[in-house]
Amino acid sequence: MKLLLSGFEPFGGSTINPSEQVLLALAHDGIADVELRAVILPVDRTRGPAKLLEAVSDFAPDAVLCLGEASRRMALSVERAALGAIVKLQASAAAGRGPAKLPR
Repeated sequence: MKLLLSGFEPFGGSTINPSEQVLLALAHDGIADVELRAVILPVDRTRGPAKLLEAVSDFAPDAVLCLGEASRRMALSVERAALGAIVKLQASAAAGRGPAKLPR
């Protein structure tokens, strides 16, 4: 199995990002029977997705696991959608500055 893992660089004045630390540990230790590729993404709404898509294209993984940081959460959690982006899009739509629905 080919697995692409992504994490983020530090941001907001932090010197580390836990997602980057987990990613680097997994990449170093490996996972049995998994061909693993790791990519650290910039915290940038254009460059981050572009770098992830480039890694997917180059590596052609069977699965992609994107790690991130949610500083207010007290435990590990799974996020099925980019909740922060959804909230921002909804707020922009309500103010008449953006699309009413998420792009597909």
